[in-house]
Amino acid sequence: MKKLFTLFASLALCASAFAQEEETTFSFCTADGTVIPNGSVVTTGKYSEVAAGMIYNFDTNIFVKNNTSRSQHVTLILVDNDGLSNWSYCVGGSCIPQDDNGVCTNSNYTAEPNAIFDPECHDNFEMIDDPLSYKRNLTMSAIGIDEDDVTTITVKFDCSAEFKIESGINDVKASANGLKVYNICGQYISASTEGLGKGMYVIKQNGTSHKVVIR
Repeated sequence: MKKLFTLFASLALCASAFAQEEETTFSFCTADGTVIPNGSVVTTGKYSEVAAGMIYNFDTNIFVKNNTSRSQHVTLILVDNDGLSNWSYCVGGSCIPQDDNGVCTNSNYTAEPNAIFDPECHDNFEMIDDPLSYKRNLTMSAIGIDEDDVTTITVKFDCSAEFKIESGINDVKASANGLKVYNICGQYISASTEGLGKGMYVIKQNGTSHKVVIR
């Protein structure tokens, strides 16, 4: 089952690449409101000591922003790709731990208009000798009005590393007629359909997009 959830998260990450030009209802962001682009890879690592240098609380320190001027219901999903921890989403007085598949889903919160809130995504009471050795790979998603209204990021949790945001999308160059070709994970391939190998591609031109399969 976990493989299915991980596959879903991976596909959501790929799909999110094509939403770069369309603002989703929610965005992940830093505490000061700096938006983390949809599809990004974020290196982060925040921890606090709970008891006697042995038990720690680890927090992604990643916030969520409501991009609209209306109150909006949000569904937050976290996938622990390592399956080694006990991550939870605790927001709006509701704390939901990950299930046996390493997936945590919290859909019990409504964000205020234009609000930035802390979903308190953390691994509580982890017993570890050295917190700087704690490293995990996570996928985080925030879903708005429907399953297509989703922003997804990959989180490399590393307490020994500096905070860093890496875009998941290559720089894009367009042809004279505005045509751009991407692979299924949103990476820019070419400004022409000529010479493409076998596979599925997304063609974007003049504000529209469609998928093509080359056999």
